[in-house]
Amino acid sequence: MLLVLGLGASCDTKPGPPPVIESPPDIKPPPDIEPPPDIEPPPDIEPPPPVPDDGLPRPQVLAEGARLLEVDARQRFMLFVRDGGTYAQALPDGVPVRICGEAESVSVSDDGDKVLLWSPQGQDVSTRSFWLWRRGTPAAILLTSRLWGGWEFDPPMSYVAYADFEGYGKSSPLRIVRTASCTPEACPVWEPFPRIARASPSEEPSPQMLLWQDGHIVSLDVMSGALTDLGPSVMGPLRSANRAWYGLFDAENHLQVFDTATRTLQWEHVWRDEATRAKWHVSNAFFTSAGSVVLNIRSNADVVPPNQSDTVVCDAAGCRDTQGGTCSPASSDPEVLGCLIDLCPGRDCWVYEYSYLDAAGRTLVYLDRDASVSAGPIFSPAQDQVWMEGSPKSTLKWKDATGTRQTAVEGFVEGLLFLFTPAPHQLVFTRALPDGRGGTDFRLSRWDGQTVSDVVRLGGSPAWARSSFKVRDNPRMLYVTLGGEKGPFTIVQVPLP
Repeated sequence: MLLVLGLGASCDTKPGPPPVIESPPDIKPPPDIEPPPDIEPPPDIEPPPPVPDDGLPRPQVLAEGARLLEVDARQRFMLFVRDGGTYAQALPDGVPVRICGEAESVSVSDDGDKVLLWSPQGQDVSTRSFWLWRRGTPAAILLTSRLWGGWEFDPPMSYVAYADFEGYGKSSPLRIVRTASCTPEACPVWEPFPRIARASPSEEPSPQMLLWQDGHIVSLDVMSGALTDLGPSVMGPLRSANRAWYGLFDAENHLQVFDTATRTLQWEHVWRDEATRAKWHVSNAFFTSAGSVVLNIRSNADVVPPNQSDTVVCDAAGCRDTQGGTCSPASSDPEVLGCLIDLCPGRDCWVYEYSYLDAAGRTLVYLDRDASVSAGPIFSPAQDQVWMEGSPKSTLKWKDATGTRQTAVEGFVEGLLFLFTPAPHQLVFTRALPDGRGGTDFRLSRWDGQTVSDVVRLGGSPAWARSSFKVRDNPRMLYVTLGGEKGPFTIVQVPLP
């Protein structure tokens, strides 16, 4: 069968006329399309200027998210705080090990093999946790979680003495740990006086502890337990840092200084002038490295104006007033005394002046209320003095036996990290400069009294804490926490020239 597909079926075989096909309607051409307006190309966007490539190195990062506590003098380990814990890390490239809870500060034995660590004070009761760590061990030993007041140890840390909090109104027993008997888990505790008032250890380290007991100074041999009565005193223990001398205060305002080895009297003086200071008392006292005794004295409440403060320095030659209000060893140099002078005692006007004394009590620097010193002064071992004046335009000044030199410094000089290095005639400090990108370029710089030069580009500001940096020698090195006031914190290492 053949199927034909066509216009339709028909019986007529003749072809019909072709169908009329109408012309399609006129198709109008499309209207002219206007070309798009010229689009100007975007202006060239200049990239931000690059950080100057001036050849300054970057410091080596030792720990991220961490704050420095200590580096031992031989640079064998560092201690730092991170995430609520305290870590020890062997240098130069050891692995951090968590050794205890968060510590506020530490003390290291003279050989660097033992470390005492203490936590911040509690909020409800002013107690602390107290640990002993021995280098190379995986964890610190908890000595107490109720540390109360001060503590004492000798330079090799052969013993540690402290007092525990037993409750308000109760005596605090003295406890002594002989570190040689410690195991990795605990330290046996010896209590020579289980229930004795005024049993807090003295703050000066000594193999023989000095205690104030029933109005007498007694010497306790921490190894044998032997007690020796050194004499009556109206104040607590006073001993030199080298343990060569100790002092007693009698009720007649006499200061007596004795030789520790022989217990013989070296000198004795009356510290108080009854004509002008009949109602004054000693608030605290300490020995200097020169063998002088610094007495911070204060007037009684019934003196007008009340609560005046002053400083008297005594030595073999006698006692004399100084240009100091309340003095203590300067944080930058234990050989120098820093003194705060209250210009309006008894009133809350908060106006002070400052003086700095040498170990014999002689004035090195006096800064009145109008002084424009913004960093320092600091003192070299030869007692050269360096300070900075002015802000933001700063001038460094260096005073020695030959006179005073000065150098203008570009940028903002921060006053926290401002110190002498172990190298002779070299100061290092941090300064902040614009980086050309809207930010700040933090640099560690040095000054030799003549020229300021940059050591390293830090990449951040030092943390706001005195323990945030440590300078060590052999090799000469700076360890510093960067992060400013709030962090994030990073510990870096900088080789020093």
